[in-house]
Amino acid sequence: MNSLGMVFKYTLKSKWQLLLTLIFMFLGAGASIVVPRITEKIINGIRPENANPISNAELIKMIVFTIGLGLASAIITGVGRYFAASVGTKSMMYLRGDTYHAINRQTFSYFDKTETGQLIARTTSDIETTFPMFNMGTTMGIQSTVILVMALIAVNIMLPSFGIYLIILVAIYYILIFIIANKMRKPYMESRETFGKLTTTIRENILGAQVVRIFNSQNKEKNKFAKNNNDFREYTIQTIKWQTILRNVGRTIIALLAILGLYIGGKMVIIGEIEIGTLIALAGYIAMLGMPLFMFNGVVINFVAADAALTRVRDVLESMPEIIEKEDAISAESIKGNIRFDHVNFGYTSNLVLKDITFSVSAGSNVAILGTTGSGKSTLISLLPRFYDVVDGAIYIDDINIKDYKLQELRNQIGTVSQNIFLFNKSIADNIRFGKEKATIEDVITAAKQANIHDFIQTLPDGYNTIIGERGQSLSGGQKQRIAIARALIIHPKILILDDSTSAVDVETEYIIQQAMIKLMQNRTSFIITQRLSTIRNAEKIVVMDQGRIVGIGTHKKLYEKNPLYKQIYETLFDKQRKLEKKKIIEVGKLEVEN
Repeated sequence: MNSLGMVFKYTLKSKWQLLLTLIFMFLGAGASIVVPRITEKIINGIRPENANPISNAELIKMIVFTIGLGLASAIITGVGRYFAASVGTKSMMYLRGDTYHAINRQTFSYFDKTETGQLIARTTSDIETTFPMFNMGTTMGIQSTVILVMALIAVNIMLPSFGIYLIILVAIYYILIFIIANKMRKPYMESRETFGKLTTTIRENILGAQVVRIFNSQNKEKNKFAKNNNDFREYTIQTIKWQTILRNVGRTIIALLAILGLYIGGKMVIIGEIEIGTLIALAGYIAMLGMPLFMFNGVVINFVAADAALTRVRDVLESMPEIIEKEDAISAESIKGNIRFDHVNFGYTSNLVLKDITFSVSAGSNVAILGTTGSGKSTLISLLPRFYDVVDGAIYIDDINIKDYKLQELRNQIGTVSQNIFLFNKSIADNIRFGKEKATIEDVITAAKQANIHDFIQTLPDGYNTIIGERGQSLSGGQKQRIAIARALIIHPKILILDDSTSAVDVETEYIIQQAMIKLMQNRTSFIITQRLSTIRNAEKIVVMDQGRIVGIGTHKKLYEKNPLYKQIYETLFDKQRKLEKKKIIEVGKLEVEN
């Protein structure tokens, strides 16, 4: 669907308001189109040389009628504009809603390829740019066309010989408009694109404020912003230039119409072909033609601007999610949690990140996934909830391909705590119940106790109603991770995915969480990506990965004895943990001496 089609699609969603708008616009145009003919009759009727002059009573009636028509036209047009504004705001509401839902249905791969700043710009600034088109553009386009056609018909009825000149000039005007509109498209599109880049730069600098200051990169980021800001300015100036050209073309055509009308009409008055009243009526219609021409100028400018914005919005609306649920998908509510990876291959691009992954996990058991940096550990577990789909092979839960399950139900059965914790600027209770909005406060407290965060929450002035700030900035790393664990647990998943979920906590906090986890992992299939030795040793099965392949599967004892890579990783982690513990003992000893 092109931009014009989108304008009509969303405008027609408010069909009753649109119908009322058009009715009032037609009535307003019809009332105004009669005024010049009445003026002609009045002027010709009061001329002294007229053989049948109109009486004073008739004159007063005609003047009152003309004033009434003018007032009626103004009031009716005003009401029409009110309904047009209603149509415009509703159209934008529907468009904004559809764009948000289109973003919401996308899969992880879409966000891997699309800048967040560009998406923000498309759902805010780009849609806001379409407001003039939705607000008055469609109705003004129709109104200006109606007035133009009516005025041309009226002139051709009055003076057929002059009407042809008007038609030729108006045709030239529309040809020039479409040529200029074509030239305007590129700078408008570039203007929207550079605004999206500008938004991305601002967003990155706000979210990465700490990193920018740590590396003293303010000047570099300032220059980056200045370049994007200047590019936006340059393209905006180009759009203004073409707007000015377009408006001046309109003014020139209108001036030519006025000059031509006065010249030809005046000459006809002099030679007695028409009366002075007819010339004044002709001047009135020429002035009336100026309004739709100027209105159409605005419509074209608004449409070109909206076209650039809608093209970008349309990219979002037409982007289909890569993860599709089958029409005959089955329920996942009663899964047990037996999992099997069968010769799975996966790559974000054409290059495979995971190669020939094959292993199985019994329901209720826990699996530690260990490997070198970039070996594909996090990618592997992201396939289980279908955040991405496999390229080859298949993943089965209870001997059923995960693609056969209802997507939402499948994900409801998988509790995930990722490396990068994101918390919302809401209360702690709302963050914990995020995946289960109907959860009671008792459910929230139970999950918090299981994640060992309840006691900390109780120390806060507002307890579970404490607003934690954007991205949970008022909490420590360990506190955020325990809230994230509680958020995963409240949905009572059959499968747990813990992606290095205790990486940001100290040894003592980790021990407390681990005690809770031992109980929590009972009767749940659990996947744990971790560098904690205690977790690795206690795992029922360890999967060792290197360069996207599984290079070892077994228990700690078996792998330590027979798998060189596992032994190397384990000893590296052991040495690292021993140094950390030694450092902690020294720091505690110094503190005791100082005291």
